[in-house]
Amino acid sequence: MKQQKGILFAMWIGLLSALSGFVNITTLLLYEKPTTHMTGNVSGVLIHAMSGETSHALTLLLIIISFLLGGVCCGMIFSEKVFRFANRYGILLIVLGLLLGISFWLKLEVLWIYQLAFTVGVQNGMFIYYHGMIVRTSHFTGYLTDIGVVIGRLIRGQKKDRWKVLFYFTSMLFFGIGGTISFQFFQLYSDATIVLISVGYMILGFYYFSFRKLFFH
Repeated sequence: MKQQKGILFAMWIGLLSALSGFVNITTLLLYEKPTTHMTGNVSGVLIHAMSGETSHALTLLLIIISFLLGGVCCGMIFSEKVFRFANRYGILLIVLGLLLGISFWLKLEVLWIYQLAFTVGVQNGMFIYYHGMIVRTSHFTGYLTDIGVVIGRLIRGQKKDRWKVLFYFTSMLFFGIGGTISFQFFQLYSDATIVLISVGYMILGFYYFSFRKLFFH
């Protein structure tokens, strides 16, 4: 049973990574701007501002602020910095999905990119621990660094953390799979892909509740 719980939990983390890949490709296709990687957006703000393209600079700045506000939201919800299988993880994902669905239904196109950035910011700030390490599910620059460090240690004969290489690569694989699926759906449904993102967050919220019960039995 313990192994089954671990697999279900790891799968949930992987699906969150896939969903963030789905979101990022969708916003790149819709707006030609990423919502999961803020380093490029910060550079973009500077480039557009210095080039006199103030509207583009302002858009990127608002994306960054939206992502930041997602982190602020998580800081308020997970203020005690202790991971436990509480209802709030599932509720939070379901609410994010519902808000995206409502935004699409009301045709608030001007808000979608900022709402998606906020959503990914919340997702990335969720206080999730896996085998003693905090997990970020929306960007992987840090993961690539960690993979390099672990591989370097393996070369030196330190094998304690070798399982992390598989975990990091698997997370990035899920991100890529999510992005690939997003690209395919976008060719068919265009901006209606937002609905799939909405449904995806709600499904992962309910999925969380389904495996959470196993941890308390």
